[in-house]
Amino acid sequence: MPKFPDMETVEALEAFTVTSPYGQFHGDPDSPKEESRFPKVPVDALDELFRAKKAKPTTDKPQLDHDGDGKAGGSKPKAKRAAKPAKAEKPASPLAAARKAYHAMFGKNPGPRWSVEQIEAKMAEADLAQVLGEDGEPLEIPEGDLAHDLANPSSIGVGADDAPPTSE
Repeated sequence: MPKFPDMETVEALEAFTVTSPYGQFHGDPDSPKEESRFPKVPVDALDELFRAKKAKPTTDKPQLDHDGDGKAGGSKPKAKRAAKPAKAEKPASPLAAARKAYHAMFGKNPGPRWSVEQIEAKMAEADLAQVLGEDGEPLEIPEGDLAHDLANPSSIGVGADDAPPTSE
């Protein structure tokens, strides 16, 4: 069986048919099909087509050269293309903020299906575990520690006397 010949793409100037041992190849400049206007024909049939002015060689241009400038792509140079507007920073969703806080606190990500409420509950539970011992009794927190001050407001001068009056 003979080896399939080298093929070359040509531009059809007139309708033609080339018959070779490998099959028939057709070209038609008026065809709506691109494969008929720019057919691939065997290299050994090129001289005959060019002499009869039925076809001409195609220019070597990139496949995606839509505007014929020899370069792939559109016709607008980069400098003239409209710049895309910068994406605005989206405000973080409450879920994203809670997941980030959880990761900062525990060093690992929360469960993928956890809601904001579940994440906050786990974080509150961990905060409580830092204040309560294993037996559930409050731990001794050294004085001057913020947690001590929050647990004992009277130690920082805030007491019942300092509370704003309530209207009854």
